[in-house]
Amino acid sequence: MIANAAHYPGTQWYSYVLPLLAACVVHLLLAFLMVGGFNANPERQLVSPHKVIQASLVELKPKAKTAARKKPPLKKAPVAKDKPVPEKKALAKKPAVKKRAASKEKQRDAAAARQREAEQRERARMQALLAQEEAELAQAAEFEQVAAYVALMRAEIASRWSRPPSARNYMEVLLSIRLLPNGDVVSVAVKKSSGNIALDRSAVHAVEKVGRFDMLSGMPGRLFERNFRSIDIIFRPEDLRL
Repeated sequence: MIANAAHYPGTQWYSYVLPLLAACVVHLLLAFLMVGGFNANPERQLVSPHKVIQASLVELKPKAKTAARKKPPLKKAPVAKDKPVPEKKALAKKPAVKKRAASKEKQRDAAAARQREAEQRERARMQALLAQEEAELAQAAEFEQVAAYVALMRAEIASRWSRPPSARNYMEVLLSIRLLPNGDVVSVAVKKSSGNIALDRSAVHAVEKVGRFDMLSGMPGRLFERNFRSIDIIFRPEDLRL
């Protein structure tokens, strides 16, 4: 370039020197920046490493929080509700509740048992009343049957009786007669005298003349055994005028 400047006599030499110096300065600055630049400045060296560390910490914290939220055991904190002490209290209450329930059940059973006993007593009382009523009805029916048979026997005795002259209309004699199921007379005796020996004797003879009461032959055996095996009959003459 100096050689070229010599070929042009009108050109000044310092016009080439200044640009050359400026270029050198620029190159030096670029070299300075490439080699170390501003490493001598301590503030800039401290800032850039802190930025990198802070950036890494900011990225790690959200990840740790996200992982912690995703873990199910940390969310299932209610498991701590099953504490031993409340369980013991609950277990301590259960026997009391069961005891009260058992006591109420016993009371209900006792009341039901008393109710059943009362009902059974009432049924037994009603059955006894019914049985007594039936027995009374049966006894009344049997009494009517016996009275009907006795009336027939009196009529049979009266048909065989011979009136003694000393007999009077107020007299009566109680006769005790033993019979067989077919109506045969086994024996006859005076159980209570009329006060007139002739009347008493005539009544006994009348029964002996009958000998057999045929109306008794078809009588039920139970009725005969209860009433006619041995029977007392009052004989009272009804055709006497005096």
